[in-house]
Amino acid sequence: MGSATPRREVTPDGIEFIRFCYRRRRAGWPELYDEMCAVAGKGLFRGWSHEELASHGITFASVAADKAAVLACARDIVHRYRQPAFAEAFIDGREVNVGLLETNDHLAVLPLAEIDFDAFTSDMPRIVTYDGKWIEGSRDWNLTRVVPARVSDGEREHIEQTARAAFAVLGLRGYGRVDIRLAADGTPFVIDVNPNPDISADAGFARAAARAGRTYADLVTTIVESVISGHTKRSSSQGVRG
Repeated sequence: MGSATPRREVTPDGIEFIRFCYRRRRAGWPELYDEMCAVAGKGLFRGWSHEELASHGITFASVAADKAAVLACARDIVHRYRQPAFAEAFIDGREVNVGLLETNDHLAVLPLAEIDFDAFTSDMPRIVTYDGKWIEGSRDWNLTRVVPARVSDGEREHIEQTARAAFAVLGLRGYGRVDIRLAADGTPFVIDVNPNPDISADAGFARAAARAGRTYADLVTTIVESVISGHTKRSSSQGVRG
């Protein structure tokens, strides 16, 4: 089985959007990502908002059983959203969210959260749809719950190692979230790495921090201090090389 989803980042318009943001900020990742969010929030590039930059089209129909169905999904996405689509293997298993927080040169893993699919009927693929993530009050929203992860010590260790590796390989700093799917044999597959997850007081990252004993003020302070510390170290290092 596979799934077809929209992919905007490879289009000429998407590339031009990134260039526009880079010319404004002249910074690399993850600062460039912050600039992209700021530009989208103000509609500074062609009036684009966060919606134009978000991933759309994820429904239960996105999970396809064969090649013909995948191609049909892809054609629908190209027609509906006027952008390329890509297909990827569907890992039919549990989904775990891993929050990571840098503090005092240490990368802490926050308590794991898991998508609870127990309320799904047998004909519903175990995925988080667009409606389930964003449309409050929708059927998918009401069915999709996030709960503390129910994992063994061995699973937890493997998940945390995988999330740390993804954080390091992609050069994240300060904080981030790694979403992982567990295959039937327990193998973790990284399906998404978010370098700037929502840190609103009622968002999942803040809830995970609270489960770790951190107040919201402490969480924000830790992120800010980590950014300042990282900037100071990079500036000092660049000065030594100069």
